[in-house]
Amino acid sequence: MKKVIKRFFDKIQKNLIKPLSANEDQARKEFILNVLLVASEILMAAILVLSFVREVIDVIAGEDRGFKPTVFIVMALVFVAAHYLSRRGKLKAASLIFLAIFFLPNIYLSYHWGIDLPQSLLLYAFTILASGILISTRFSLVMTAMISLYLAVLGYLQGHGICQPNIYWASEMATIYDAIPIVITLSIMAAISWLSNREIENSLMRARKSEKSLQQERDNLEITVEKRTSELQKMQMDKIGQLYRFAEFGRISSGIFHDLINPLTAVSLNLEQLAKEPHYQETSEKVGQAVAAAKRMETLVVSVKKQLKKEECRQDFSLNQEIRGMISLLAHKATLAKTTISFRYHQELNIFGDPLKFSQIILNLVANSLDALAESHQENRRIKVSLDQKNHREICLRLKDNGPGIKEELLGKIFDPFFSTKEGKGLGLGLSSIKHLVEKDFGGTISVKNLSEGGCTFTVIIPAREK
Repeated sequence: MKKVIKRFFDKIQKNLIKPLSANEDQARKEFILNVLLVASEILMAAILVLSFVREVIDVIAGEDRGFKPTVFIVMALVFVAAHYLSRRGKLKAASLIFLAIFFLPNIYLSYHWGIDLPQSLLLYAFTILASGILISTRFSLVMTAMISLYLAVLGYLQGHGICQPNIYWASEMATIYDAIPIVITLSIMAAISWLSNREIENSLMRARKSEKSLQQERDNLEITVEKRTSELQKMQMDKIGQLYRFAEFGRISSGIFHDLINPLTAVSLNLEQLAKEPHYQETSEKVGQAVAAAKRMETLVVSVKKQLKKEECRQDFSLNQEIRGMISLLAHKATLAKTTISFRYHQELNIFGDPLKFSQIILNLVANSLDALAESHQENRRIKVSLDQKNHREICLRLKDNGPGIKEELLGKIFDPFFSTKEGKGLGLGLSSIKHLVEKDFGGTISVKNLSEGGCTFTVIIPAREK
């Protein structure tokens, strides 16, 4: 039985009372209005029964002291209509109808039975209270002004005998039938006040809960931000330390390589001279190999020294020669990575600019590919460098490898400063510096894409500028 009753009230709550508005303030008003309408519909049914009893008593006594049952039937139907509008989202219209049900008949009560009729005064108070709760404070003030003006005018008219109210009730003893409407009105006023306060307290409770939750999230966020900031500062200090060590190494190495190239040159010249001596002809092959090795060492030192130079030098230079020099510089690294580097070109191409900065572009691109291939399980590792000219306007440099490629989600970040795919091994400055050199110093563009068969391709397009 309890389950049946609970199910019955759940259906009433869901279908007749539960607010449908998504706005919290509107939902609160809708909930209060729906509760009042349901309660009013139930009360109207009870009043109808009482009015029929009162009508029978009045007929027997030959008196007319109240509304006819027909009036309450009409009021009950209007309550149902207002409830229908509320469930269809017409909250303001339903609220106005609900207030009108009490306000308009009350005008007649004041006029017919006198302005000091207790029930009439209670209904005016209820109308003002409900106006503020269901619609707005401003509307409540308007209703108060209208009621006050009406009562003042009506009081003047009744006081000067212009209209004669039926005030027989003032000379009679009140009965239980007179108390019932007053009790009902007071109950409704108490109910609407309680519902309003209850919903406001619930809203405040939710607001406090949300505020507490937001405060906790903010505290957690501050802790996270502080922790992340500390980590970033540590990372930046580590990177700055690495950059400082590299700069210091470069400063020292510049002098070392400058001092090293002179003895290498002397060794090379002495070996060449030795190869020309007639009594050393039988060892000329080995001496030639030593000369070639010395020349190669000299070339490597010159290439490294160029990387450490800081002064800018703009001149007409051979792109092919710079590419070959950088490939030669990385030959030992390529051997360790078990990688073959090939260079394909159709013609010798010259350009006006800084050869050192162009060699930095080649060096970084090839070195990155070698690092990627060294960590892969790919056999027959290859790096193909190609150089072409398009329509005598653009020079296209491509570097293609058959390594693991770059994850698709990282392609858009690959040229960002301090972004590195080499976890814990790289500073993340190589490709960003390449992009800067290509765009700022040579007025070109650089792009990267993965290959369907594996690996990736870097493409550098620069204009074929002349002096």
